[in-house]
Amino acid sequence: MPFVQRNHSDKITGVYASIQPGYAEEHLPDDDPEVISYLNPDVEINYFPELYALADFSIQDGSISSVSTSAQISAIFYIEVGTYWVFFAEPQSNTNYVPLCYNHNHTVFVSEKTEDFFVVSALSGGVPSDPMSLSVEVKRVQ
Repeated sequence: MPFVQRNHSDKITGVYASIQPGYAEEHLPDDDPEVISYLNPDVEINYFPELYALADFSIQDGSISSVSTSAQISAIFYIEVGTYWVFFAEPQSNTNYVPLCYNHNHTVFVSEKTEDFFVVSALSGGVPSDPMSLSVEVKRVQ
């Protein structure tokens, strides 16, 4: 457990293995966030979701007419009016991902998500409806 030295702003300016009488007498645990930050100044902790997958698809006459995806999405299936299954190429280790769906004329949302797929639903005026196209982004929290 280290002993720390602080400046007039109470920031750590030194970490020592043993007490330093007169300037490093505060004892902190090894896993204290301030100690870790001081000892690893270049380590950046990123809690923001990272872009994992993209998909754009078009819907025509009750089926998916075209698909453009990143490698992480393997298939998109038309289930019924306003409902589509989007499958990952490989099962996810957990459901710590956020699928974001976009269409300018419809309300689009994810109604279910699993490690293998998620379900996209589209409404127009509160009623299931097929938009001409949809865009999906999947962001993962690592």
